[in-house]
Amino acid sequence: MGRVLNYSIKKNKGNFTRKEFEIMYEISKRYNSAEMLADINEAYKTNLKELWTCESFWLGIGSYYPNWNKFGGGSTDGWNEVNKRIDELKKTMPEIDAIFQAKKEGTILFNDEKYKNHFHGFTKVQGNEFNSLLVFKALLEISKRIPKATLRVSDEGEFLLCPLKIKNGLVLPEISELIDDIKYYSMLMMLSKNYKGNILKVLKNTEFKNSCFKDDIHVENTYGDMSEYIDNKLRNLQEIERALMKEQKRDNDLFIYNINNREPKDWFKPELFIRLVDVKKFFDYKMSAATMMDGFHGSHWNLTDKDEETESYKMMAHIFGMLEKAGFNKGDIKTLGTDY
Repeated sequence: MGRVLNYSIKKNKGNFTRKEFEIMYEISKRYNSAEMLADINEAYKTNLKELWTCESFWLGIGSYYPNWNKFGGGSTDGWNEVNKRIDELKKTMPEIDAIFQAKKEGTILFNDEKYKNHFHGFTKVQGNEFNSLLVFKALLEISKRIPKATLRVSDEGEFLLCPLKIKNGLVLPEISELIDDIKYYSMLMMLSKNYKGNILKVLKNTEFKNSCFKDDIHVENTYGDMSEYIDNKLRNLQEIERALMKEQKRDNDLFIYNINNREPKDWFKPELFIRLVDVKKFFDYKMSAATMMDGFHGSHWNLTDKDEETESYKMMAHIFGMLEKAGFNKGDIKTLGTDY
């Protein structure tokens, strides 16, 4: 599905208050607003038409969908009815209360049904690190306004050096998760049938010929040589160690592994664990067809990575071909403003 930032917020004790629901809603809405876009344009003297190039940030109430059982399937009519009902409710109550009322009536369902004390979310940012920065800033803002909750964020890319806990504007690096990630992919690399150091080729013990062992570690879903990925994660770990030792003026190499015992008030400045972003570099960020269709590439479509954009159009041609067989007129199919 493409590179994403995953995040969550959990109340440390009890459930979120109405005020805390409102804070998440207000901040999420602001990061999707024309006002935020105008502020960015004013600050950087730009004329951006869109703030988000792929998906936008949202955490909390407001991430919902129609109760399709009530509307009879996945048609757009369901959304039209939902929007109509919420607009009606907003005439007599605040927007957030209208959403809760629609939920109570069964008109909508929340994407995260543990919403009383725990929310999850994600934003696909692809290669736009300015969008990664915006997600991170929104999470920090929420953490400062809801100090009795703990947020977590992880990155499939390289904006964050490792997964982070966030509380009241400060962060704690999840060192154990980074190390477990390194160990996991190191194991996959050793066991991969495409890697020259495949441990299964070396082991002579007949005990390991059992197919259950192979099934357990999914050796047939080969990852090939993962050495570059592992090297990057080891580099991240080293950068974190240097940052922490410099921040704490420590010269003990083992200090990094004991930081989980720190109290939240003694957590770290968030900028220690992110890569610096040259915001202006992403003002003209454009996604190719290949980037937009990322996640659909694969053997099912007989695609390769030799020419990603061309391959993406091949895949789209497959889809349009199936639509035509289903009775759609090719002349009526439009995408990205172009007839195909």
